[in-house]
Amino acid sequence: MSSLESARRYAAPALTKGLHLLEVLAASPSAMSQADLARALNKSSAEIFRILTVLGQEGYVRRDPQGAYRPALKLFALGRTVDPLRALLAAAEVPMREFAQATGQECHLSVLDGGALVVLAQESGTAPVSIRVRVGSRHDPRATASGRLLLALLPPQEADREIKSAREQFGGRPPAAAILRRKLGKIAADGSSEGRNESRSGLADTAVPLRRPGLLTHAALASSHFIAELRGERAKEILRQLRKTAEFIGKSGS
Repeated sequence: MSSLESARRYAAPALTKGLHLLEVLAASPSAMSQADLARALNKSSAEIFRILTVLGQEGYVRRDPQGAYRPALKLFALGRTVDPLRALLAAAEVPMREFAQATGQECHLSVLDGGALVVLAQESGTAPVSIRVRVGSRHDPRATASGRLLLALLPPQEADREIKSAREQFGGRPPAAAILRRKLGKIAADGSSEGRNESRSGLADTAVPLRRPGLLTHAALASSHFIAELRGERAKEILRQLRKTAEFIGKSGS
């Protein structure tokens, strides 16, 4: 039996549709209506309703008072049970909180997953106006310091695959390959990434790599801030504190 025949024989269309719906919901920055999901997945509203009903009964999606849907915490809790990620999140919790309290800046932890930057953990800063990055949200890696850093750490062919996947998911006008490659090369040489957040107007990010034994993927520890907020010595201090925190997390419990 060929691999194609085998795939057809053991296909589970309903499961596939449900997983695709969860991926679309997880990638959305806001709740989505049944009609929104039907358009995004090119399915009938009735079919989407049946899938949402089952996912809701099992606790993987929740419906807000306006009738729109979001991923439920059970979905994120399931992801947290993966052993290397569970250990990473446990090790990161206290150091990230201490970074936020010491600097007043928010910080978040992210990894690349299939062409998207996925936020695994976040600690809010102590400033009166604080930036929040939603845990579980998915972002275009080309548009953030964390994403560009993680792309820069990959072998070229693997980075190209992630960039292609990001373009398919998030669209946008792709930068010239040579320009992007130069940017990623500089980031790799610097060992950190700083710059405007191209998906959120007025914000910039600073990101450093987080390496930990047993973690099969690169992770990035980052802090988002208003563009005019961090300059000169203050910016250098935040970068230094991020490096110190990432190093501590990488060694903690290993």
